[in-house]
Amino acid sequence: MTPDSPPFPALPVRRRETLEIFDTALKLFRRYMWVLIGWSAFVSVMAFVPLLSSFSFFAMPLLYGSVSCCVAAAVRGQKITFGQCWTFTKPRYGAMLGVLLLSWLVFALVITLFFIAATLIFVAGAFILSNAPVPVITVSSIVGVA
Repeated sequence: MTPDSPPFPALPVRRRETLEIFDTALKLFRRYMWVLIGWSAFVSVMAFVPLLSSFSFFAMPLLYGSVSCCVAAAVRGQKITFGQCWTFTKPRYGAMLGVLLLSWLVFALVITLFFIAATLIFVAGAFILSNAPVPVITVSSIVGVA
């Protein structure tokens, strides 16, 4: 290893198979274990302390940023410290928080639409079966239509 070479071999950016993805993730965690454990411990402490648990949502982008920082360093073959990771993550915090809020908003919208559709199906089934004979109502309630 020459003095100018990176401390780790760079991760090649190419298509990977499923098991190779897991292997690369484990290599990445072993290589940057203390940086990743430090950031996850920070987020976990915020979630564990009762007064800070409401702020743990705002700490999640820091965890995402630390993982992306470690992946970027692994692709370049560089060693990274906790402070360098913070320097990398700090200017991108607002964008990562926006993506997190947007993903939660989309999830809430999908769940809301699902419940609206289920309610409409239930009401339509009850309306359709309101004048049906008793055996049809019995079978449909066993099946789960109304």
